[in-house]
Amino acid sequence: LNQTGGDLEAALLSEETPVADELFDRKITDYAFLMLVSYRDRLTAYAKDAKEELADVVAFSNAVAERLNFDTSLSIELPLHRVLGPLRFLRLFLDQIFNSVVIVLVTHGCLTIFALLLADASARTYE
Repeated sequence: LNQTGGDLEAALLSEETPVADELFDRKITDYAFLMLVSYRDRLTAYAKDAKEELADVVAFSNAVAERLNFDTSLSIELPLHRVLGPLRFLRLFLDQIFNSVVIVLVTHGCLTIFALLLADASARTYE
């Protein structure tokens, strides 16, 4: 209100108010010793391949660091990414089992079709 001559409406419409000036001139580290930031689109990021997921998480952490300015000391921890690391081996194991079963079924199907093509249907009698 001081900068607008006491006009409340002009003070609310202006981008720079004494309150905003007073808040934005301070460092966030003076008031927040620990900040938790949530990744909103984490389901799609963690459902991707390991390299793509890591790229998404790194891009998110870089965006957070840019918003907080790089002059602050940051320690970015990714607990969900750390927990999902060992599960990648289970995923690889299950992928190998699935691929092995598919190969066996395709081979069995090819042999069955080949055996049916070799058999002479006119020579067989069904009684």
